[in-house]
Amino acid sequence: MTSQSKLLALATRFLSLGSAQRRVFLNKLREQGLDASSLPVPPGVAGERSPASFSQQRLWFLEQLEPGNSTYHLPGALRLKGELNVGAVETAFERVAERHASLRTVFATAEDGTPEQVIQPDQPLPFERLHAADEAEMQALADAFARRPFDLAQGALWRVALIERAADDHVLLVCLHHIIADGWSIQVLLLDFVEAYRAAVQNDTDSLPPLPLSYADVALWQRACLDAGEGDRQLAYWQQQLGDEPPVLELPADRPRPARQSFRGARLPFSFDSALSGRMRELARQRGVTLFTVLLAAYQVLLQRLSGQTDLRIGVPIAGRQRAETEGLIGFFVNTQILRGDVQADASFNQII
Repeated sequence: MTSQSKLLALATRFLSLGSAQRRVFLNKLREQGLDASSLPVPPGVAGERSPASFSQQRLWFLEQLEPGNSTYHLPGALRLKGELNVGAVETAFERVAERHASLRTVFATAEDGTPEQVIQPDQPLPFERLHAADEAEMQALADAFARRPFDLAQGALWRVALIERAADDHVLLVCLHHIIADGWSIQVLLLDFVEAYRAAVQNDTDSLPPLPLSYADVALWQRACLDAGEGDRQLAYWQQQLGDEPPVLELPADRPRPARQSFRGARLPFSFDSALSGRMRELARQRGVTLFTVLLAAYQVLLQRLSGQTDLRIGVPIAGRQRAETEGLIGFFVNTQILRGDVQADASFNQII
């Protein structure tokens, strides 16, 4: 038996144990210099019905509070110029849905009131063909497509539309509910679609390798590990890192902070010119850090100057795909990492970096 086979056998054994036994199991692993992350996620253990991940549970709860909210929709668009085989487009997305169980997942309520993800063996592809006379109509169709509610219990929790502007000009729209996907997942979806479309057009079999496991497998493993004491260990670590509840960041806003979150915010996109971008990259190179670190330091300085506060906690998204076998999956892996910084007003920028 290979080393990997032994680790997989240990992981499978771990999942078969009760909660108390799992704690003992992990403690013995740590005595050998290993932990839960040392073990592979056993494939195919979740079955067709299994607990939702903690991230999914959070979004499911928010959906119960405010059904039909489009805040957690993930829309995307791709302009396609040239000849297009519309039938092959639909066939390709059907193939992608067969490949990724997350695209056939709906959510049911367990007896204890918690959500469960249910993988359906087959689900009709929500594929629409639309026509737009001009760019304004196309934008209106795309906006309506992105905002249309999803039904978490019935599905499907994703949809596809193809807007025809001309025989050689189409816009491909996709929209997924965040509960089954994240930004990384959209890239996976489109890459798999391109390969499946090629295969459909050429009447060939696609070259996509089998997926090593499903998102439901990962969610089940996550819950088992946290329940076995890993959650207590991580909680203690973050309590030590972050300390007490942070004070509200008091920014000099022109309007009072609402008592309840309304989701009425907006984005203000902007770009750095090439000269400034080059200077920032050079600074990052000189300091031996990434460009992200330089930008984070600049953001911390801005917040410190606006608020006068020095103990800052900034949330940044992380992919949450520490395991290589999760990189090709569609699923809700993204998480928020809190970075705490002590930004003193008299500190130099290099010190903050």
